[in-house]
Amino acid sequence: MGANVMLEAEIAMLMGEVFLEAMSTGIVTQAEIDWLTTHQAQFSREEEAKALQLGRLLDAGQLQIGCRILGNIPA
Repeated sequence: MGANVMLEAEIAMLMGEVFLEAMSTGIVTQAEIDWLTTHQAQFSREEEAKALQLGRLLDAGQLQIGCRILGNIPA
């Protein structure tokens, strides 16, 4: 049972990271969408709500599917 609780905590953390990153940049990556779809069966109600919100924002054009370029990389 301990491993299951750890898995749920890891998924919750990742879902939160995906949501916050998408909201702060306006971009969700294809890899993040793939991760969301493969792990959605393990989401809590709150995580499901965030995933639905991301989908609605994508549908409305407020989020874009793309890539993020990391800043401050020395040349």
